[in-house]
Amino acid sequence: MKKVLSVIFVMALFHICIIASGVEAGEILDAKFLSKIADTINKKMGLPKQLNEDTILKSVTHAHSALVYTYIMIKVSADDLDTNEVGKRMKEYLLSQGACKQFGKYIFNNELIVRYKYYGQNRNLICSFDITKRDCSS
Repeated sequence: MKKVLSVIFVMALFHICIIASGVEAGEILDAKFLSKIADTINKKMGLPKQLNEDTILKSVTHAHSALVYTYIMIKVSADDLDTNEVGKRMKEYLLSQGACKQFGKYIFNNELIVRYKYYGQNRNLICSFDITKRDCSS
């Protein structure tokens, strides 16, 4: 339950930052604006921050038209997992928890990408995936 609440909190904080900045749906989200959103999320959440006993949200950054959420899974390494399956399941989980509802208006109208990167305790990449307009249009 803590993990679900942490994910929902991060998504809600993104939504609040967008609204507070005054951007309208359909307005271009440029690199400067995305940098501002990422900085605000990092500051408001006090990142890096341990979200639960398994996960640290290390940072939120931006790359081109993507907001990038970087997590560290502190109890596992990439070597211990089927990384393709983990990525698939994590994406399905986030979509089932309302990622499209929280990000949807801005993804649909601004071609924004929300990228998630999960690293293991040894700092090797476990998985990376994007949530895009296509994921949220069904």
